Amino acid sequence: MGESALKNFFVTLIPHSPGPGLGRIALASGFSTVGGTMCSLTFAYLAFSLTGSAFATVMVMVGYTLAYALFGPRGAAYLRRFDRRWVLVGTDSVKVINYSAVIFLQIAGLLDVPLIVISSAIGGLTAGAQYPAWQEVLQKLAPKGKLDEADGLFSSTSSIGAAIGAFTGGSLLALFGPVVPLTINVISYLPLMFVIGRLPAEVGKRSQVDKTSSPLPLREVAKLIFSNRLVRLGVLFFALLEFLAWPIISLLPKVAAEFGSSAHIYGILLGSFYFGGVLVAGLLVAAKRNFTYAGIIRFSLADIALVLIILAVVGFLPFGIVPSVGLSAILLVTLGIVLGIAGSILGAATQLSADPEHEGTVLAYYGAIGLGFGALGGVVEGLIADQLTIWWLPLASGILILVALLYLWRRRDFNPLDQADPELDRLKKHAVTGSPGLDAPYTSKVAGGGSRPLGADQSGTITKPAPAKAAKSPG
Repeated sequence: MGESALKNFFVTLIPHSPGPGLGRIALASGFSTVGGTMCSLTFAYLAFSLTGSAFATVMVMVGYTLAYALFGPRGAAYLRRFDRRWVLVGTDSVKVINYSAVIFLQIAGLLDVPLIVISSAIGGLTAGAQYPAWQEVLQKLAPKGKLDEADGLFSSTSSIGAAIGAFTGGSLLALFGPVVPLTINVISYLPLMFVIGRLPAEVGKRSQVDKTSSPLPLREVAKLIFSNRLVRLGVLFFALLEFLAWPIISLLPKVAAEFGSSAHIYGILLGSFYFGGVLVAGLLVAAKRNFTYAGIIRFSLADIALVLIILAVVGFLPFGIVPSVGLSAILLVTLGIVLGIAGSILGAATQLSADPEHEGTVLAYYGAIGLGFGALGGVVEGLIADQLTIWWLPLASGILILVALLYLWRRRDFNPLDQADPELDRLKKHAVTGSPGLDAPYTSKVAGGGSRPLGADQSGTITKPAPAKAAKSPG
């Protein structure tokens, strides 16, 4: 890594505000991400501890994902007529009520997995409904020409918040039980609601909506995707990673149980993955300057496969609790980095190659396909994990990714990725907008700059551009 690349890497790790007012909101949303990540961690751990089933943990994620994808956009369409500030404050109020109810149910001893899944689904519904309002507020607050810097600010604060929330949430859960981290999650919404409610009235006015044609039929959307080779390949690679690699994150409660059945171990593992997300932006800028898109994706797939295989080896061999957790944490940091880089590359290349007239439609379905394959992969791996030793899953996933890599490399299917125009500097923007969103519990970076849900709900902010991907956790 050259001196300038190293300097850029460290610069991207330091959150900075490109305009007045954004710093306060970013700080409040980062705090909300801390609480949201604690909530997602607690939801997953409770689902697993109540049932001993990895499938139950996955269903928490599926409840959020389906509600976000299927009902969130409809809620957003209804809320478009209202002041954007009060849409955000109102939806966050629903989250406060939702997660407060969970706390009372837990204290009363009535909380079970179906209720956790329902609460997670409510989180997904509110996250999807508030997505457009958040985007319009952010665009109005960002100085002209600095929207990408504003996205970068929220990317940094949410990545750091997610890592802090996971590391500390696991310890709090182990020491005090679920009520404390769930309470912190509820409290974490209040500063964000206060800051947004005090924004000028002009910020809340809905932007002028362009007159567009009616939504394209599904058949036409399929033609848009599959007639463009680069878009088609982007969807293929994205679906491959979502189906094979991402589900391991939602299975971490069972992985932690294999090491010692302690919530703080789960927090360490999940926090390590999120900490990898903190490093994505800087490393991606450096990678972009030294390698081609195709080269980065080839390396990323190989690295993801090797990390999963080594993780399985660590689990199978009797290293002991401390060495096993330490090695797994290092592997998960690497996995967080490489998945974030691969997702940003694929999202940028897909957006750059899509027809500008239908760019939003293509990205929406691109995100929806990713959500679908991620949920399907989670269900399949969750069912298998309940029947076999958990370590067979990362081993099999790693081997399958290696096989796919060799097959696609031999067919030269990576080469078209270099046809996307890197001179537009869009990749750097995607690098900084791929942070865990504040809307989803268990979030992690996703291609295209959004964040993918792995559980319940987080706080309320997602960055561009794919509305079908809520924000790379319950909250």
